[in-house]
Amino acid sequence: MPSGGLDFEWALSGTLSGMTITRVLGRSGIEVSAIGLGCWAKRVDRVRAALTADGRTLAQGSLGWLLARSPRTVPIPGFRTVAQVEENLATLALGPLPDDAYLEVERLLADLRPVDAGAEA
Repeated sequence: MPSGGLDFEWALSGTLSGMTITRVLGRSGIEVSAIGLGCWAKRVDRVRAALTADGRTLAQGSLGWLLARSPRTVPIPGFRTVAQVEENLATLALGPLPDDAYLEVERLLADLRPVDAGAEA
């Protein structure tokens, strides 16, 4: 089912640390090239680098990014192990992602966000 007015769908599985494309449904004949996947992989690597630049784990960087987006944000992360709970709780001591890292992630993801329907072009 198309979303956001796009005429194709992506079926993704995994996480930022291990994302794989499992299927692409090209309703308008859009093909995904190896070059396109290579560009995506480079972007994912740059986002990962920004999230972990100050020594955080990827999970801690992701939670820190959420905290940096708004002081009213309260992430509710999932977990399966005690180690994951401890890793998530350590984010509280680290606090929000530093401004430079947050802005880099925002820059890298900006073109993936839908355009505000009320904004003028």
